[in-house]
Amino acid sequence: MSAAGLVRTGSVQRDLPGVRSGIGRFWRGVRIGTLAVACGGCAAAAAPERRGSLRDFELPSLDGDTVRLSEHLGKNAILLTFWETRCEPCLRQMPIFSDLYRDYKDRGLLVLAISVDGPLTRGAVRGAAADHEMTFPVLLDEDTSVIAQYNPKATLPYTLLIDRRRNTVLEIVGKWVAERDPGLDRAIERALAP
Repeated sequence: MSAAGLVRTGSVQRDLPGVRSGIGRFWRGVRIGTLAVACGGCAAAAAPERRGSLRDFELPSLDGDTVRLSEHLGKNAILLTFWETRCEPCLRQMPIFSDLYRDYKDRGLLVLAISVDGPLTRGAVRGAAADHEMTFPVLLDEDTSVIAQYNPKATLPYTLLIDRRRNTVLEIVGKWVAERDPGLDRAIERALAP
């Protein structure tokens, strides 16, 4: 069996249902807690589990409100996704995130789409949000200070799932969610648990 479809936990390898090696499939290059899912044919490095180390931020939204992360930590499970208008993979996953938000918002899921476009492209951000069905809050990190805290290399797309206990339970770096996958729903269900 190739490395795709295997999860490494220390020196143990095991099959993980739902891990797919095809381009654009959800599980390719996904880090879950301290596990790393194999990527393409090469094993990814283990992701450090982050407990309580989330840095607070406050950003303006397209709607004119100000959103502060700390106001939602512990109350909601939070899906943070960093994107920009020139990033096609970023934009292609937004309808899936809108579906997830619609399905789970009444149970406490908050999706925050954080645009890292500069201040001169705010009109393009507004257009992209409408064109790509972003029904959740769209925040503006125009000076890229927030993505610098969470993802210093600014690799896009970049998505985090934070559970109600303030732990980062899923991190997707440089890969995109191409389709709704039951594994993502399971991760959200776990993140929503009290």
